[in-house]
Amino acid sequence: MGRILLAVLVAEALVMAFFNLAENSDLFLGLAAGREILAGSLASPDQWSFTAPGLIWVDQSWLSHVIFCVSYELMGFAGPVFLKALLLFGCVAIVFIRCRRLGIALPVTLVCVSFGLLAAAPFVRLRAENFGVFYFLLFVMLLSDCDDKPAWQRYGIPAVMLVWANSHGSFILGLGLLAIKTLLVIAKEFVQRGKAQEAPSAQSRIAEWAIILAASAGLVCVGSPFGVRNLTMPFTQVGAEVVTEVSADWLPLTGLIQMRWFLGSGSVYPYLAFLLFILLCLLGSLMVARRLGTRALSDADATPADRADTLRKGGWRIAQEGISRTRIGSSIDRMKFDWLMETIAALLTCMLAFKFRRFLLFSAFALIPLAAIVLQLLVETHARTRAEAQSGYGAVERFRRCEVIVLLMLTIALGWVVYRVSLAPYSPDNPLRPKTSLMRSLMSYDTLSEPVARFLTENRISDRMLAGWQISSYLLFQAPGIRLFMDTRDQSFYPEQVLRDYFSIMGVVGGRNAARLLLLDKYNVSTVVMTTYPYDFDLATDLLRTKKWGCVYKDDYAMVLVRSDSPRFSEVLSKADFSGLRYPDKETKVRTEAFQSYSRIGAVRPELLEDLRLMVRRRPWPNYYLFIGSGMDDINGCFKSETRRFLNSEATRLGKIDPTYAHAAEEALQSRITILELLEQSALRCGEPREAEKLNAARQTAAERYEALADYYTGKLF
Repeated sequence: MGRILLAVLVAEALVMAFFNLAENSDLFLGLAAGREILAGSLASPDQWSFTAPGLIWVDQSWLSHVIFCVSYELMGFAGPVFLKALLLFGCVAIVFIRCRRLGIALPVTLVCVSFGLLAAAPFVRLRAENFGVFYFLLFVMLLSDCDDKPAWQRYGIPAVMLVWANSHGSFILGLGLLAIKTLLVIAKEFVQRGKAQEAPSAQSRIAEWAIILAASAGLVCVGSPFGVRNLTMPFTQVGAEVVTEVSADWLPLTGLIQMRWFLGSGSVYPYLAFLLFILLCLLGSLMVARRLGTRALSDADATPADRADTLRKGGWRIAQEGISRTRIGSSIDRMKFDWLMETIAALLTCMLAFKFRRFLLFSAFALIPLAAIVLQLLVETHARTRAEAQSGYGAVERFRRCEVIVLLMLTIALGWVVYRVSLAPYSPDNPLRPKTSLMRSLMSYDTLSEPVARFLTENRISDRMLAGWQISSYLLFQAPGIRLFMDTRDQSFYPEQVLRDYFSIMGVVGGRNAARLLLLDKYNVSTVVMTTYPYDFDLATDLLRTKKWGCVYKDDYAMVLVRSDSPRFSEVLSKADFSGLRYPDKETKVRTEAFQSYSRIGAVRPELLEDLRLMVRRRPWPNYYLFIGSGMDDINGCFKSETRRFLNSEATRLGKIDPTYAHAAEEALQSRITILELLEQSALRCGEPREAEKLNAARQTAAERYEALADYYTGKLF
């Protein structure tokens, strides 16, 4: 049975690597950085930005970036995915070993590891943080296990710190815990000061831990290519309020609770449920232990005075009496600093997670040993109570069988969750199936950036570019040579004023106003690359309304804007004819010309309408119908009869298409919703309220059907 349960744990660790398929721009920043480092530019003046020229980026994750880059070069898309799975399995192995060394039963260990994995799953992405979590858990294990080990094992702590400090900025957690460990050793020496025989050895331990702490701090600086700045950078990042107040990674955990889905990328609910589970187990074990202690005090060998004295001093002593009668209680008594350091690590990361969401992943893994301790307390005290009540240990065996059953049920539930959240979206019968392959999505592949990056490269558009947050890192990786206003290195590289100006332009702070244009002029930005995400798209549309910017590229997910007075693009923008530019395909060219024509004069050129009609016949898409619907009468704003007939025929045709085939829900069903909305608005403008009411009812029915499909197929639960 033990081998079966271990196999289950291994399977859980591997499938959790497939859990979070959300896009993640940090990976592409790491791949681009790793490529530059391998080319010999480690700790060299930056070449990616025009707002901070000549500065040196303190890349605290440079070693992780190199490893990611090498894996990608050797294995393609599978390389980083394999590393993610390997590191996740290593994290699970460490917490499993920790729990077993703490004396936790195998079923209890597996239950807590499974629960911890579920709490961490929404945040396990492909980024250098994976290395940080692994080294954090390894460091805590060494810190907790070294008191009764040979001295050479204690001196392995600085070695781990050296590698960690070059792999991820979270090494500052390890230094903090090491300082706490040193203080605990000092405190213990003061407690034992009166024991003469202990003084020499205690003083020796203090000196030893002080040397380890000093050596670790020194290696963080000396062993890094960035020197002392490597040690101070975490404090710089935490202190940059202009980023920590708006970036999702740095927001407080409680500020992100208002989510629709219990499970899904970025959901904090599983973590909060894990905390509640630990609290309930702790309260339950104390209550059961209190009853067990009370029963012990009522034994014949306890005098009435003893019982009265203990009851008068309260329930905690009674609970202690009950806990000490269990195997886990005596095990904790023998562990000394083991369990104390485990608790401190768990509490410290928990507090940091509530302050900054990005520490939640560290906290979820650090809480697993603590959860195992309190669950074991509950199991042991309850089993002892049941055994004594029935004058035998048959109840204990039944309880252990129940543990196995619960574990298997939890494993099945976890497997179902992983399937629904990560694998079901890629099933062949999913009408909302992503257009990228599963392997690319496992690599957090940026689905929206590949064609636009190719457009920029082939047309040699590279200098003084403002890129959206999500797309910037991929452009650095896929279009070498571009120079950006800012990217996801944010507070670890850019000056505070550049950060504030960037967020002002994007409308994240300060709202939309004329200052956007002034700031773009101040930095002489020549190109703007945005996605269709809300903040990006809002900025793009605001710039287009000014007529000072025009669109030279537009697809389903991204757009490229240039200045209307640009010597290179002024003429092609005024004509909305981009024959001189190279596009990924003809469809993208037609769509871009239609979008520029619509944004400039409010209508699509007549010669483009026929191309658009042919395109929607081959592949319906909501935006195409918006362009086609721009052919309205100038007198009363109603659709021309030809336009109305075409839209009605398309609504009828799309209504006959089964929305459950691949991509149909997004293409056919959403397109029909767009058409019905266009016709409804036209009917209202033309004074036809009854027709508008009928169209509104049909649109609502189609929207409800689309929402039901999206709820089931996009990996969201509860």
